[in-house]
Amino acid sequence: MRAKRFISLLLLLAVVLQLGVPSQVQALQITNNEHPIGMGVANVGLPNQVESPDTLSFEYAYLKQSVGLWADGKGDVLLEQWVTNTSSSPSDIFDRLTWYFEWPSATYTNISAKDSAGPLTVQQSISGNRIYLTVIFRRPVAQNSTYKFKLFLTIAGMAYGSGDNWSANWYTTGGANVKVFEEVLALPANANVTSIDPAANERHGNIISWKLENQSNWTLSIYVPYVLSNQINAPLFLQASQPWGDDLYAHNTLPADNMAKWGCLTTSGAMIVNYLSASQDRTYLTDPGVLNTWLKDNDGYTVDNGVKQAWIGKYARTEPHSISMYWNKYVGYSTDTLDYYLRSGYPVILGVKPTSVDNKIIPGHYVVATGKTTKNGQATYTINDPAYGETTLLDQWSNSALTMILFSASEANQQLLYFAAQSPIEFVVSDPLGRKSGYDPSTNTTWDEIPGAYYMYDGLGSIDGTSPPIYMKTLNIPDPLDGDYTIIVYGTGTGNFTMEVSSMDWQGTSENHLFTGNTTEGETHTYTITYSQVINVLYLPMVTR
Repeated sequence: MRAKRFISLLLLLAVVLQLGVPSQVQALQITNNEHPIGMGVANVGLPNQVESPDTLSFEYAYLKQSVGLWADGKGDVLLEQWVTNTSSSPSDIFDRLTWYFEWPSATYTNISAKDSAGPLTVQQSISGNRIYLTVIFRRPVAQNSTYKFKLFLTIAGMAYGSGDNWSANWYTTGGANVKVFEEVLALPANANVTSIDPAANERHGNIISWKLENQSNWTLSIYVPYVLSNQINAPLFLQASQPWGDDLYAHNTLPADNMAKWGCLTTSGAMIVNYLSASQDRTYLTDPGVLNTWLKDNDGYTVDNGVKQAWIGKYARTEPHSISMYWNKYVGYSTDTLDYYLRSGYPVILGVKPTSVDNKIIPGHYVVATGKTTKNGQATYTINDPAYGETTLLDQWSNSALTMILFSASEANQQLLYFAAQSPIEFVVSDPLGRKSGYDPSTNTTWDEIPGAYYMYDGLGSIDGTSPPIYMKTLNIPDPLDGDYTIIVYGTGTGNFTMEVSSMDWQGTSENHLFTGNTTEGETHTYTITYSQVINVLYLPMVTR
């Protein structure tokens, strides 16, 4: 193989004598690389256990390494592992396995592990650019038995390059038996792959895979250069098209309140589902009418007909669709973030058409951004508009947007708390650590202490403007802590209100609960909920004052 500049992915299966950070871990060096980097198994064992490699041994019945790359070379890594205890003595058992990862960026985030029963504990320690991750199993692994689990993390700078030109360039090597090893590389779906070395066993679009079987001393080196693009070939749906245009939208009952009038966000979601399905070489295709029906039947709409965005991804992942699609976040409009997602191969839903409700500005319409372009010398974005077809943000919406809904294909933590409130109220949520997010009108204070949480004035307008817009205050809390959450609702006027709380656990199982009441300006209402990443949400009594 010709000499290349390697960014190495080193998988060294080596049993070390003592649990913890090993004092001796052999690693292959890459002479062409200024920064020897890689990852591998450091040890297996029990707490404070000392074992001889000759008596405590294991092999992988199955090992799958999946890497999804972003426009800046960031890699989302998933290691699916079936670990078999092949020790010679029945007394040799282990209940943990330690991996190390070493990259020049020394930036490792989104670390988690899980088995079929739920999340697992991951212990971390850092030495220089290297991080050690010890996964604690749910049960000890006895002789001749196999334990299955997954380890997740994100590594900054996993691919090497700059500008448009990048390369996935690393190797994987094993020092222990592997019955089946699969390496799956997911490049940005709109990138141009210039070569693949060695030849892949399978390729589906820009998802490339290699496979080895029954290997005891093996090395797999890959080199895949690619060129990023600013354009995405996403399909177009129109919300008024038949057969779905006349379908009742969400929970509406009047024939006029149909998809043609209200269905822009649902239609935009269907475009992204089909784009990701095609990019993953799936056969399933949906349409706005099918998605609308599923959201109605699976708590994907709020009681006042707003779209629960994360549920679009849940629909895509549901069998038999099996499309890898995960809601990432709902944020304010940023061209930097938009450019990043587009260059990473992901269309972005934009909230456009500023609409005033209760002195707040909300999106009245939603479109799908599909790429960057220039119109009359001005930089802008190509969009698929569910109402007006293929156009540009400049031509149709004065080159501006209010919000962005972000999805990706990388397997993500699905745990979520979602709050949606209808007037006349505002609210503040406190997490188990006492951190707050929301808006307190009594002191005119906006709280944003919960990491990743985003309090938004959200909504949706009718395309013909003949009806008042749907208007909600929403709060998304991704990856919520287990424990009690306190919701303080503040009355901003006199009338009825609703407070809807939806949860999603680690498997994507969701649960919904609705609080209703009457309020007056200055009145407060307090609710307490308990969230668990495994058993969803338990709702506790309400206190009103």
